[in-house]
Amino acid sequence: MSTSSIITTRKTRSTCVISNSMDVSNIHDDFHTNLHSPVQFTHIYNQYYQSLTNRSTLFNILCHILTIENVDRKICLFILDCLITNYDYLSDIQFKQDLLPFIKQIFLTKDNNNNNEVLLSIIRLFIVLVEYRSNILILTLVEWLLCLLNFIATHITSTTYLIYGDLIIDLLSKIIKQYTPLSKEIVEILSRTSTSLIISINFLHQLKLWIQNIDDVRLALFTIHLWESLAILLSRLIIRGHTKGNEILAIIEDAFIVSNYSIRSAAFTTWSSFMLHIHKFDDVDTQQLNNRLLKLFLTPFLSDSTSKSKSASISKCHAWITLISIYPKNINDIILPFLSFAFGNHISSKINSTTTAWWSECRQIGAKFLYDFLIKNIHCEYILTIAGDQILNYLFDSIVDQLLEYKINSIKIDDNSLWLISWNTYLNHLINIFKTNNLIHEKQRVTINTCLLTRIEQLWIDSRIETRFLLKLFETFEQIGFPLAIETVSRDSNIRTKTLSAAQMHPSSNNHKSRKLFLRKLTIRNKLYSYRRNQKIFNL
Repeated sequence: MSTSSIITTRKTRSTCVISNSMDVSNIHDDFHTNLHSPVQFTHIYNQYYQSLTNRSTLFNILCHILTIENVDRKICLFILDCLITNYDYLSDIQFKQDLLPFIKQIFLTKDNNNNNEVLLSIIRLFIVLVEYRSNILILTLVEWLLCLLNFIATHITSTTYLIYGDLIIDLLSKIIKQYTPLSKEIVEILSRTSTSLIISINFLHQLKLWIQNIDDVRLALFTIHLWESLAILLSRLIIRGHTKGNEILAIIEDAFIVSNYSIRSAAFTTWSSFMLHIHKFDDVDTQQLNNRLLKLFLTPFLSDSTSKSKSASISKCHAWITLISIYPKNINDIILPFLSFAFGNHISSKINSTTTAWWSECRQIGAKFLYDFLIKNIHCEYILTIAGDQILNYLFDSIVDQLLEYKINSIKIDDNSLWLISWNTYLNHLINIFKTNNLIHEKQRVTINTCLLTRIEQLWIDSRIETRFLLKLFETFEQIGFPLAIETVSRDSNIRTKTLSAAQMHPSSNNHKSRKLFLRKLTIRNKLYSYRRNQKIFNL
């Protein structure tokens, strides 16, 4: 009889005779006389369950029954199901004295085929208790966690992961949420090679082989998720540079370079969670975070192992943003390399064009990052004083991307558009920087202004950019009071004038009715050129 069949029998009217008295001894006797009759056992449970005053006693007896040898397997399943449903009636003493010995016994049993259902029910019970009754497990945390990890090391194989895998990952994720970071003392016990099978050479080697198994991608992805949980639970070993910590790290290395890009993508997602967890450690000092851990965190990002895959590149971008959240002021090692990757500069040396052979989704992630960076990063102006021109170049790249998308999809201009808010915010930051004495070196000031003027000129001669968008960009200068000044540009203006005349004034052009906009554009262009006499640009 299946577990579901047993559960259904709870609703069946009882035909057996039970004691009229509701004292503990009678309840105990009624159950014990039916230990080999699942149907009668279920009927007795249903009868006693009706009394609210006896429920605590009822579940205490059920927990004790699990410790009895040779109890019918269906009755074990029924009891476990009752405990999963009625977890509120369990106590830490019940778990320690009755449930944990039973769980240890089942976990150590070699006959896996006959115990699959019981094992799955135990894992489900753990999931419920960790999520809703985590306090009753604290007393025995080391004992049951070591037991669980040893079960994983001995029972999870390239075939059994299909049975237990999803539940195991779910349970480990809840354990991490409730109990990590584990104390040094607990990690010390879990890392003893004499008692902990999870860190044995054989098991760690097996995990490494599974990650490399591109013929079974599902197994490799499961292994990556399992690695994430183990790495987080035992992260103190990694932080300390412990031998076993290095062996755990060695498992994930191959996931970033295997030929299957789904595996690489999952590896970056896992790495992101791993970095965040370690960053939350209270006892990780700043120097340690900025030295050895930075070098560790950066390792998967140093090589270009994802560019041929959109999903893997997107996962890498998201993981990179996580790394930036940990090191929000690190310009040269993290922020600029991320922007270079996100906008595809690592595969294209073109400056004037944004139509590179690169994933538009990654460029969109880069544009969203710039928006968040300019709006939310408290270190924004400090970073702009150092790399303002480089940030500006990426900002213009993102603006061009979005303007071309607006043109293709005939999107109306909205003051709340991401590109416009980013542009306005950048200029406001620039005003603040330029107004503050000694905040920026003169050389960097000139570099930023030169970049600004160069990119504006590039927009001016780019026939793909519609007049209405250029007008919106130029209006920002007037709205925020940014002083326009421009260096001499010798050649591009005539090219733009001819292009505009031919494209916008020709009768066959779709824009031939936009004469007023065109004239306004020429007026703005003339205003820009009138500032070229200024020798100091943006000198506030």
